[in-house]
Amino acid sequence: MIHKVKINKKYPFKHMQPGERFKLDDDDIRSAQKMAWYYRTQCKRPINIVIAKGDDGYHCERVD
Repeated sequence: MIHKVKINKKYPFKHMQPGERFKLDDDDIRSAQKMAWYYRTQCKRPINIVIAKGDDGYHCERVD
């Protein structure tokens, strides 16, 4: 069963430009992954969002 994900103003996925990235806090990684999954698969206009771990922590980047 798919539950609706609460849209959180903390992650500006819709307002990001292609190639733009921001750093995620360690506490917010799982909720950001859930939101990225929602925007990649469930939205009417999918957005390609990648969350990757680097040397200085996790980063979220919009890819087109």
